[in-house]
Amino acid sequence: MAVTAPPVVLPGLLAGIGVTERRVPAWITDPNLIADIVAGHIDIPDEFNPQEGE
Repeated sequence: MAVTAPPVVLPGLLAGIGVTERRVPAWITDPNLIADIVAGHIDIPDEFNPQEGE
């Protein structure tokens, strides 16, 4: 892995064990869907979540 490569495992791992909150893309507005993503029932792939790069 390149030195400048962004971490791809750590954010998902931390969210999975409850240390950090899962990120929800801004284009998702349904409160029930947001709650399911935050609870970990639905996983959004990184290519659909532009906030992951921030």
